[in-house]
Amino acid sequence: QVKELSCYGNGDIKMKEGLCYGNGDIEMKDAKLSSVDQTSLVASLTATKKRGGSILYALTAEELGDHMKSLNQHICLSQVMTEEHPSGLPDQNTCNLCGMERILFEPPPRFCALCFKIINSTGSYYVHVENGIDKASICAKCHHLSTAKVKYQKRLNYAETDAEAEWWVECDKCKAWQHQICALFNPKVAGEEVEYTCAKCLLKEKDSGDIVLLESPTVLGALELPRTKLSDHIEQRLSVRLEHERLQRARASGKDIEEVPGVEGLTVRVVSSAARVLQVQPLFREFFKEGKYPGEFPYKSKAILLFQKNEGVDVCLFAMYVQEYGSDSPLPNRRHVYLAYIDSVKYFRPEIKSASGEALRTFVYHEILIGYLDYCKKQGFVSCSIWACPSTKRDDYVLYCHPTSQKMPKSDKLRSWYQNLIKKAVKDGVVVERNTLYDFFLQPTSERKASISAACLPYCENDFWPGEAERLLEKKDDNTSQKKEPQVGRLIRVAKRDDRKGNLEDNLEDILLVHKLGEKMRTMKEDFIMLSLQRFCKHCHQPIVSGKSWVCTVCKNFHLCDQCHAEELSAPQKDRHPTTTKQKHSFQRIEEEPLPETDDGDPTMESKYFDSRIDFLKHCQDNQYQFDTLRRAKHSTMMILYHLHDSACSACHRAMDQHFAWRCLICAGCKFCDSCYKQDGEKLHIHKLKQTDNQQVLPNYTLQQDYLEGLVHSSKCFCAARNCSFKLCFIMKKLFFHGVRCDIRNRGGCQKCIFMWKLLLTHAKHCSDMECSVPRCRDIKAFFTRKTTRMIAGPPCAVEC
Repeated sequence: QVKELSCYGNGDIKMKEGLCYGNGDIEMKDAKLSSVDQTSLVASLTATKKRGGSILYALTAEELGDHMKSLNQHICLSQVMTEEHPSGLPDQNTCNLCGMERILFEPPPRFCALCFKIINSTGSYYVHVENGIDKASICAKCHHLSTAKVKYQKRLNYAETDAEAEWWVECDKCKAWQHQICALFNPKVAGEEVEYTCAKCLLKEKDSGDIVLLESPTVLGALELPRTKLSDHIEQRLSVRLEHERLQRARASGKDIEEVPGVEGLTVRVVSSAARVLQVQPLFREFFKEGKYPGEFPYKSKAILLFQKNEGVDVCLFAMYVQEYGSDSPLPNRRHVYLAYIDSVKYFRPEIKSASGEALRTFVYHEILIGYLDYCKKQGFVSCSIWACPSTKRDDYVLYCHPTSQKMPKSDKLRSWYQNLIKKAVKDGVVVERNTLYDFFLQPTSERKASISAACLPYCENDFWPGEAERLLEKKDDNTSQKKEPQVGRLIRVAKRDDRKGNLEDNLEDILLVHKLGEKMRTMKEDFIMLSLQRFCKHCHQPIVSGKSWVCTVCKNFHLCDQCHAEELSAPQKDRHPTTTKQKHSFQRIEEEPLPETDDGDPTMESKYFDSRIDFLKHCQDNQYQFDTLRRAKHSTMMILYHLHDSACSACHRAMDQHFAWRCLICAGCKFCDSCYKQDGEKLHIHKLKQTDNQQVLPNYTLQQDYLEGLVHSSKCFCAARNCSFKLCFIMKKLFFHGVRCDIRNRGGCQKCIFMWKLLLTHAKHCSDMECSVPRCRDIKAFFTRKTTRMIAGPPCAVEC
């Protein structure tokens, strides 16, 4: 019977004492090795093996001991399926590290196809099956109301039926089996030439001093991720603030600073910084006539992660996605920041309160956000908006699967969490003024001179109001009576007062849209936060970016730009500030430093898995990178770091073409771009480097680029068929004509149509031209937009307060 490790990875087969493990499932097998001398096989493999596959080798003896002690404390006992064994016999089917048997992953949530809510994982539900494949699931409540009950099959408890079991790995030294998660084992870097030694064997080696001299890999953690100006700013500010907070705790307790616990092992990194273009939804764009509203907004999407060393292993604690609309973005988004998503898991150490009485983890998360806003302020951004909406149970925003003990805050508690954050930011001088989007943009005031329009609100991706505005514009038959709506009448009176060009009739539809939008936002306006990072003029509501400003000597935070102050002086006495009293206030002149361009010079860092929170979340779901227990959080973070290091050059830390990478055969994740290798050669690394074979990839890639260029060219070319100098023009035009006349088409299997359709999809995916002349391009982009809108969960910010 086989006792050797047949494989390491997900989905493959492992055999032990007649037990066959496939994806964590256990079956009895008669596995005999009759013709192979097992002893010689083991000897030959061991002779060429290098130690690898786990980050355990980088831990000290103390950290190894702490890791093993913590395993039993963080097992989800409700997810363990045990089997009875004859008394007196040792259990051969348990993990040698945690003592548990088969542990199930948390299954991916099933959503009801009718009400779109998450189906209870332990209850009953109904599935529409077609050709043996689950096409749609509905909850029991919707099935009761459904008229098509016949086509649905009843099922129970998908928490077990959909769940996948944790995978196993065998120690090459003691032949014991462990869960890959307990072993902190990375199957993506393992192979027959790599030896895996478990934590117990490593600890024995370290304690006895009898260390096996196998070549160990370099372990790349969070600290080795590329640094940026932004990550350095947040990290340095956080370090100073934590030292000050520790000193306050020491003084409050009457102890020396060394006697109170500090926060150790924190690392902040920007893991994605990608240039993106937000397309304005069609109805809203068409609503403003004569092209008065931009069709798109360029922005930079950034992902920022916080890691902490826990028992010697990096754990991802906190994640945030932001959208930065720079100085090159058109109004109303120019110099605006949108805090899109925030998420955290409750593994921060130490679990104590800060000097102010709040949880120390809350203090850290607040300081990260304030540090980010401080950086944006110094880079010339003028405002930041936040949609504070808590997630629901099992509805993950960024990090997949939260601990069952972690409570998701309700709306009131999350608002309070943000209010405390903003108070600190105002006290530190980072935030000039706090408001709500509703009050700042949609509420008329006596001092406001600017017209109120839906075109004034910052238009950010996945924000609440753009989607709501699009839905309102779809209901054109909903005519609001102006006489019955006092708010509409008030808006019209304000518009008449400020109507200087006689355009009131054209603005009536805009006023009605503002009113309907305000109705949707008014009841929850405190959830839509607007932060001013620079001074705004109270009359025109524009940021004061340079020149002179005028501040009221009586009122708090009442500023006017130079132009509005000149108009103020020329206005009748009764219309001057303040308009509510006869006694008028005076203004003091202030010189304003011009704001810098918002581009900080940090390199673009694009990543296949981290450029959007949906890509990241799906990547974690597909690979079972869960955070519901500490042991899983350690392993998931290890794999996330592996993917991050695997996509960037280890020398210059820039994203690189994987087809030209020079890789170390010993150190996991160690690779260099072709430019660095040409510059420094073998001096880059202590081990031998080997370049990825790219002989077959390069021609295909180049040919595809040629066809994409030909696609765009031929759609604009009006030359006679064979007279164009572009070599692929005639071929592409023939394919266009073929597509018009073909009866078989893509679905029927026509190879020409299949080729053309793939080319169109590739083009549309990267095309940002709203008036693109390529056939079907705009239709495909509209389809992509609708698909993305359906996938988006919507609101941000799931933080353990």
